[in-house]
Amino acid sequence: MLLKYFSEKFLTKAIYFLTFILALTPGIYTNNVIYPYITGKTIAFRIIISIMLFLYITLVLKDKKYLPPKSNILACCFLFVFACIISGLISFDPVQSF
Repeated sequence: MLLKYFSEKFLTKAIYFLTFILALTPGIYTNNVIYPYITGKTIAFRIIISIMLFLYITLVLKDKKYLPPKSNILACCFLFVFACIISGLISFDPVQSF
């Protein structure tokens, strides 16, 4: 399994490093697209966030202490996401709603 290849120290340092790299994404400029000030930043941001999500899920599977503590704000966030999914499913055009 993948968990034995990554240490807890490596995963936390990688997440912190990628967080600082995210601060540099506003400086990205791509001149070969229609919207050069937006497209490159968005693609880089999404790739970095995806890598961070993979590392965080691996870290949580390795040690449960990295899960966020249960709170009312966390419950409200989950309730909001659930409400968005339900409203998207029962809308007039579910494909466009998502």
